[in-house]
Amino acid sequence: MSHAQKSKEVNNKGRHSNIPITKQRQDIAKTKHQKPNSTKCRPSWVLALKSLVEVQMENSDTRQITMEEGIFGEEQYNEEITKEQMYEFFNNTEIGVSVVCVYIRYLYEKFVRDTDVPRKFSFLSPHRISLVLIEAEQEFVKAYMVKEFLKYKDEHKLFILPFYIHKPIGHWVLFVINPISEIIYYMDPLLNDYMNYPKMKSMFDTVLKVFRAARNAQVSKNKFNNISWVRVQV
Repeated sequence: MSHAQKSKEVNNKGRHSNIPITKQRQDIAKTKHQKPNSTKCRPSWVLALKSLVEVQMENSDTRQITMEEGIFGEEQYNEEITKEQMYEFFNNTEIGVSVVCVYIRYLYEKFVRDTDVPRKFSFLSPHRISLVLIEAEQEFVKAYMVKEFLKYKDEHKLFILPFYIHKPIGHWVLFVINPISEIIYYMDPLLNDYMNYPKMKSMFDTVLKVFRAARNAQVSKNKFNNISWVRVQV
């Protein structure tokens, strides 16, 4: 299997659409931690876009969204969005990784591109980092993260990562990582502690230690085996 084929296979493993999530689990998450969302309160542009999709797209249609190189620091590619995935967004239901990536594209175009913000922030691809991928392809995830961090090894930069956790309840969390300061900010809408996911924590700790070694950074003995994790209330 070629490297390109392996990458595609691994990426598909991490796609939210391929991860079975029972409706009961979704309902538990929403009932326990979230207020019901009403589509009546959606902005007018969302309703207009929904009407346009209803008219112009068949159920089997897809739309390709160009993801330029600067968004995730990788080669330009096309993100494919199906009509079903668009309705996930319109109806405030559980969304997949492609929808998240397209939203990141929007944030990149509106707040990052053509500004000085790229010196301070970067996005990591949720196609390449998820709990599924950490469990199945640890070396793949580690290599990707270290490579992205080393591009800015002499800059204090925050890396933003939407991260999908598929069990016991499927949901998205948000990481903001400062590799040089070795601080990981963790935001979970279900209020779960990061210690609930030991493989995830171990991977992120290992990545920052490998990054530290690659840039020959010196740290105190107290800091050597301790990466700072900060749980942010959301």
